[in-house]
This record gives sequence, C-alpha cells and structure tokens, in this order.
Amino acid sequence: MLIITAISGHTMVAALLLQPVRWHMKEEVVTEREIEANEGTTLFEEETKESEEIKGICNDIGSIHASMSCLDIHTSSQNNNHIRNGKTVPTNDSVLKRAGSAIVKIFDLRLLADPIFTNILVGLSIDFFVEYTYIWLIPFALMEGSLTVQQTATFMSVYAIADILFRLFAPFIGSIVRQPNRVMYIISLIFVVVVRTFLIFLTDYIVLLIVAAGIGAFRGMRLVYWSLVIPEYTSTERLAAAFGLLFTLNGFCLLIGGVVLGALRDMSGNYNSSIVLLNLITFTTITIWTIEMVWKKIKSLKSQ
Repeated sequence: MLIITAISGHTMVAALLLQPVRWHMKEEVVTEREIEANEGTTLFEEETKESEEIKGICNDIGSIHASMSCLDIHTSSQNNNHIRNGKTVPTNDSVLKRAGSAIVKIFDLRLLADPIFTNILVGLSIDFFVEYTYIWLIPFALMEGSLTVQQTATFMSVYAIADILFRLFAPFIGSIVRQPNRVMYIISLIFVVVVRTFLIFLTDYIVLLIVAAGIGAFRGMRLVYWSLVIPEYTSTERLAAAFGLLFTLNGFCLLIGGVVLGALRDMSGNYNSSIVLLNLITFTTITIWTIEMVWKKIKSLKSQ
C-alpha cells in the first residue's frame, strides 16, 4: 500500500507541471483569400464601424471619469477610516481575504457551492480510488488463495481483454438502453460490486475466469461512463475547472485510502477484508447518488 501511495503522489507533481493553454497558443495565419474578403467591405460598413468605435470611445471616457470620481470618494473615505484620532485602523480587505478570493476565482471553487456537483465529485473520486486500488489487490488476493502465478496471469489477461472489449460495446449498450450517463454508471457499479463479492467465496479456477470476464466487462463500462458524468452536468466553460477539482480529490483519496487499506490488511492478515471494504466504499457512491436522484424526483413531482 505504501508503494501505491508513493505512485499516487506523482500525480501531485504532475499537476504542478500543468500550464495554461494561452501560453502555447499560436498566432492565427491570415490567408490571401481572407485578406481579399476583408478588402471587399463597403465604404458604408466602414463608416458604420468607425461611428460605433467613436461612440464606444466616448462611452469609455465617460465611464473613466465616473470611475475616477468614485475612486476619489472611496479613497477619501478609506483615509478617514484608516486614521481615527491619530490611530491606524486595519482594513477589512486583508491580504488573506484577497488571496482566498484569488484562489476561488482561479480554480473556480464556486462549483463546490452546487450540492449536486459536489455529490457527483465525491462519488466519482471515491469510486476512482476503489477501482485503482482493486487492480493492485487482485493478483495478491489470488496468489494468497489457491492460484499459482501462471493461473493468476491468465486471470488478469481475461480481465483485461473483457475490459477492452466492453469499452467498445458500452456506447452501443447505452444507445439501446437510452438512460443518462449517471444511471448507466450506477448500473455498472452495482454489477461490479456483485461480481467482486463472488471472488471472495469462489475457488474453482474455471469459475474464477468467468468472474474475471465479468469484472473486466463491467469495469470497462464503468470507465466509459466515468468520463461522461461530469460533462453531462457541467457547462463547457466550467468543464476544465470541474475536472481539475475531480483529479485533485482523486489524489487525496488515493493518498489517504492507500494507508488505510494497508493498515487493514496488516490487522486482518488477508486481502478479503480489503476487498469487502472496497465494495462497501463503492456501495457508498451508489447510495448517495440514488438518494440525490430520488430527492430530485420527489421535488419535481411536488413542483408539478
């Protein structure tokens, strides 16, 4: 678990290397056809543009004068408030407050004020932690049981093949079922929890391979809809900030959860307890999302 935690810590370093898109924007190249098209503008249109620009400049000059007068009044009032009876009075707009406002604006933390988005964010992050950790636990849990190294490798191969195939089939299944992405995600999570539970009690090798195919299939579906849940709810303009918050929370969940699972494994002496805990965490996502959807449905019925 400490190795998994260390690997997860690299995501924090990678996040620090991200750069704004505008740093890498290239200048637009104007072709000769576009120049000729621009030269075809009529004199009337040019005069109209010039008159609009003049009006805009006049409006800007008027707003500048108004802003300067307001600034003078505000400055004088601040000076009066700063010094009273020869004593300096601290201003409300502290450095810490300005820094907090800048952080909220840069990372668009206003998204967290939306309870539905916060619910989506928490559910996706804890399930991401479960899925990422489960991949690492499966080989150790199988070899701790009755499987050899060769049988464990075959199990993981069947698991990966089913995962890849159902990533291709998941969009077609969604088009047939015609349900929102979150509903499809919840359905895949339910099947994943059920199939994972079989892994604890089964020992027959052939049956375990069937379970591997089931886990891989529903994991493939889950990964497809995992990346579609936030774009379905969030607007395009705020999508980058939403995914940034998601990946940040993913990193914290991996760092904290890896230590907890490692301690649980050391106390219990086997990996079955860790698998049970991961299933319970996945069921938490199903529960909080289902409660939210039922609440929204009841609220919409009352409004009608």
